[in-house]
Amino acid sequence: MDDIALPEADLPFDPRDPTPRPESHWVFGTGSEYLHHDTRQELLKRIREREPAYRKERRERWQLFMSVLGAITGLLSAATALVLAFRKSK
Repeated sequence: MDDIALPEADLPFDPRDPTPRPESHWVFGTGSEYLHHDTRQELLKRIREREPAYRKERRERWQLFMSVLGAITGLLSAATALVLAFRKSK
């Protein structure tokens, strides 16, 4: 899954900046910084586009974990049953 990185992304810059550069994604205020409105909107759009893929990846990871946990539980149950069967037969 590709991550979104601001310096590498083709996001809109601040239209008031005559020379677009990576710092143009940010608006600096009194002691704080935040994304320029157009950059923020584009970034949110890209995040929304990728959200289904992220959810699918999380779901698949969770399903894998649960199936491994189920297999381990099944093996432990079978081993316990075998031990009890051998003890009873003696």
